[in-house]
Amino acid sequence: MKNKVAKFENPKRVELLEPKKTLTAIEVTQDSHLLDYGAGTGVFSVPACEMIKGTVYAYDINEEMIGILEDKKVKHGLSNLEIIHGKDQLDIIPSKSLTHIILVTVLHEIDNKAEMFEHFDKLLQPGATVTIIEFQYKETKMGPSLSHRMKEEDITSLFESHKYTLVSGQEPNDVFVRLTYRRFYETIS
Repeated sequence: MKNKVAKFENPKRVELLEPKKTLTAIEVTQDSHLLDYGAGTGVFSVPACEMIKGTVYAYDINEEMIGILEDKKVKHGLSNLEIIHGKDQLDIIPSKSLTHIILVTVLHEIDNKAEMFEHFDKLLQPGATVTIIEFQYKETKMGPSLSHRMKEEDITSLFESHKYTLVSGQEPNDVFVRLTYRRFYETIS
């Protein structure tokens, strides 16, 4: 697991991800309510806590990642960081309370995506966004093999099948792609 932590905390990876710049680009403000879904070591959760007045939720299923998040919470004095271990614990987040959900290099790891969307639909406010940061579908200087990556069009098809619309897509560098989706709600007349 130390190898995984070193990979997540790799200064070159963090430099390419540009957490603060990315959070600003996806319109995270002091009034935002954010869930870092698959937070890992908190590369995005920690800077989000510095930007947001309210609660930042950091969710992960890995006990070692939870331990690292807890250590960072204490080390950085992050009183607004709520650490969530396990899917069953997502219920502590108030329904329809989130303005942003981010998934950073984790979507390709999730087996039960239908369950993921059920959580999103329960937690997101109308007009809220989900931002996916994944490795581009090509050989890059870091990241998993092509067989373990997702094509951008497959990600978008997945989100569209769950009534989300792509509102922004960017390749901020030659390694990552950033896709932001908004859930659309049908109006009943």
